[in-house]
Amino acid sequence: MPEPWGRQDGESERAFAAFLAYRDLGAERTVCDAYRQSAGKPEAKQAPGTWNKWAKDRRWKERALAWDRHLLGKEAAGAGRVAEQDGEKWAGRRKVALDHAFEAAERLLLRAYELSAFPVERVTNDGGKVTVEPIGAHELRAATATATAAFELMMSVIDRALPPEEILPDGFDPATETDPVRLRAFLESGGRRVG
Repeated sequence: MPEPWGRQDGESERAFAAFLAYRDLGAERTVCDAYRQSAGKPEAKQAPGTWNKWAKDRRWKERALAWDRHLLGKEAAGAGRVAEQDGEKWAGRRKVALDHAFEAAERLLLRAYELSAFPVERVTNDGGKVTVEPIGAHELRAATATATAAFELMMSVIDRALPPEEILPDGFDPATETDPVRLRAFLESGGRRVG
């Protein structure tokens, strides 16, 4: 049995062509508008009796509504596929961005460790003359600010990488964890057990 919007058993070519003209007009379709367009008679006040009989006997309105539903279903399915593909693309981009941000936070944290390493001094070698001078408060403040920024960036990345309802293994809490190796292992495992 053909689809309702297709040519029906016993439907003449002329009657089906008239139906197609009606069907393809869209939601505001009328038999008269279909006739005007198909016959090239924009001044027509009504469709001929044959067209009205075809429309009634061949259930044009019902068939055209089935066509509209069919088109909407195809559009929705296509939009769903596009949304799914876009979601996968953006999820991949999100992961890459989170990885880069976490790596930057690790580099910042290592730099903060270097800046604050004890003994707190700077050694310079100028043509055989070795000078040892203390690192000033400004450098220590910079190290502290760098470490704080690195830690906040790490926590932000972790917060964005995990769903809010994530259950963490063995009491592991990324908000209080300070070991970058454990944090990276946790993120790379997708939130699974950290060894």
